[in-house]
Amino acid sequence: MTHKLKKFIKRYWTLLWIIAALAVMLSAVVYAAFTKTNKAKSVVARYGTVSSRFSSNYLEETGREKPVYVTSTDGKFGDTVLISNYSQTNPTFHYDTVINYKLEMKLGYLNGSNFVPINGSTSSDVFDLGERYIIARVTGNNGFAKTVRFGYNSGDSITYEDTIYKSGDNYLLSLPGTASVSDAIELEFSADQKESLFAETPTYDKKLYLEITATPDPLSSYTGLTALSAQICLAQSAKVESITWTGDYNENMSAGGKSPDELDGYNYVIQGMGSGTALLRWKPQYIEANEQFLLEELGLSIGQLPTESGGWKTIVFTVDSNAKNRYDLQFYRSGSEDNASYATWDDMKNYVEFVFPYTAN
Repeated sequence: MTHKLKKFIKRYWTLLWIIAALAVMLSAVVYAAFTKTNKAKSVVARYGTVSSRFSSNYLEETGREKPVYVTSTDGKFGDTVLISNYSQTNPTFHYDTVINYKLEMKLGYLNGSNFVPINGSTSSDVFDLGERYIIARVTGNNGFAKTVRFGYNSGDSITYEDTIYKSGDNYLLSLPGTASVSDAIELEFSADQKESLFAETPTYDKKLYLEITATPDPLSSYTGLTALSAQICLAQSAKVESITWTGDYNENMSAGGKSPDELDGYNYVIQGMGSGTALLRWKPQYIEANEQFLLEELGLSIGQLPTESGGWKTIVFTVDSNAKNRYDLQFYRSGSEDNASYATWDDMKNYVEFVFPYTAN
């Protein structure tokens, strides 16, 4: 028996060697495919869906009303709408191809929750435009710029809607697939709209809205992406009598919101009344700031961005509600800690601190 086995092995040695080699290679391929697939799944689960990588700080998939909140003394008459190629809660991962999109803007009002566009034939009995207007200053990351004045324009024809789309075959607005960037729409509402909000007898019985819609084009070419829209108006903030500023996670302030371990990014709101010096600091071991928002919201230059010291990154800045009464910042996980470190909102408060008033030692 042993002699026959040796003879068999000797005769078919080459064939047996090939079969063994193929078995090893097949095992390696299966293992690599399994590892790659599960690694990809973990990345997707951690950093959100592809759809969130065409996003905005105002526009949403649902296309609902989004107020710009103001107070009677803050000197604020508008805000900036951002359209980005990354999730608003995590700018680290951007969409990996160019997003060409069409931007549509329409003037109108709300009838219940329904947006109703207005035009030159709209009766003043239905909607009184008066001398109200909204200016939209569109700035693309590619250098494109356009300013449109919607509504009242003394001596000139009135613009009720505008579309920014193509010049010939070239898209006017595009977000690249090589870096995390945003296009901006700076909105300015006429002063009479704000005055009407705080008047004992409002000048207008219906608010003026600008509906903004951004649609990837052609939409069918972008798997997972959807059009974003919102109807934007001025709205009155709750009045705060005392001089106070607070900072907290927006998700923590929302009833019925998710727990932090279900999220990979967090919106942090600083708001208040009065003026003074404030301190904001965070632990980069657990959480990191969206530097773009620090630059835009706090008016910092690149050289003023903080470096780590003693386990914290710290910014000291001046707040004045007459100039700005709310700052919307974004933080995201640093990636160095496991999910258990983000179990509760009390845990999260250990990673970001806001102090007002702040006095340096």
